[in-house]
Amino acid sequence: MILIQYYQLFMLNWLWQVERSIVLPGGQSFEDAERGGFIYFVSSANVNVPQVQIQMPFIQLKRLNDTLLARNKAFFPSHVLFYPSPTRPWRWQDFEAMVPYIVSALLRAIAVQPVKSVVYLGSIFRGALASDLVLGYILSLNSLEVHFEAEQYEVPFPLLIVNTDRSPRFLKKDDDKPAVQSTISCQDGFDYDLHDGIFVCRTGNALIDFRLFLKSPNKLTMALFVQLNHSEWTVTNSKITFASIVSWYRKCQSALASYRSTFRVVLAMVTNRRIDFPPGCTPSESSWPQDLLVISHDELAAFLGPLAHRGLLAVQEDT
Repeated sequence: MILIQYYQLFMLNWLWQVERSIVLPGGQSFEDAERGGFIYFVSSANVNVPQVQIQMPFIQLKRLNDTLLARNKAFFPSHVLFYPSPTRPWRWQDFEAMVPYIVSALLRAIAVQPVKSVVYLGSIFRGALASDLVLGYILSLNSLEVHFEAEQYEVPFPLLIVNTDRSPRFLKKDDDKPAVQSTISCQDGFDYDLHDGIFVCRTGNALIDFRLFLKSPNKLTMALFVQLNHSEWTVTNSKITFASIVSWYRKCQSALASYRSTFRVVLAMVTNRRIDFPPGCTPSESSWPQDLLVISHDELAAFLGPLAHRGLLAVQEDT
């Protein structure tokens, strides 16, 4: 139980700082955990501030995660947290595989806290560029597991092979306009309600990489659709234009018309590139799309917290 609590503390530290004197449900304080070498604290530069930040070496995080896998309490599958090597370096695609689990970890850690506080979308996507209206959207949080949409499979018949879709791809092409699905069929053979998970789209899905639905008290459920946009090491242009992001946003708005009539649709792009903004373009300006949330290279450190070094894979600068 104490291992799970340490893990939850580490995840929660992405959102809030803590005090050493706080006692855990198991009877140990944060200070006891530090003395035992399970977690480490970094004090604020201001000596008058009692809060500290939790840190945990990556090798210790992986060992703790692997220990909890046997209890079905881990936040990440084993293959997502791995030790890089010269023959198997860390790539941005590996970070892309981690992002849905990072969001799930934050939601799960908050949901189990005994003292509930108001949580905003900006509390989860810390550091993101978005309007105050989007970042200030109040959420009613539940623990959400990561699920993968069912892939196409082949059914063999004599003399021919029939391709069968148990779950049609959410968006086969940019101009598709899918109807709202009440359930989503996943690779584990189960159909899940829209509100019961973070759903990673099938391979080759257009526009969107994963989606989740977050309930809100006295407000529409927020439907959050996320695209992960990366740049390879060999790319010489490390920037993405704001115009291309807006173009993607408009395509998604059109494709998700049926969802917009039922949910508060927010579109999020996470990228390791820097954004080439036109002069005067900020989330507070009218030129910023109303329901757009962006995390670029400059915001990744705030979003990722202790895992920031894994996402900040800088591409070569323009030459």
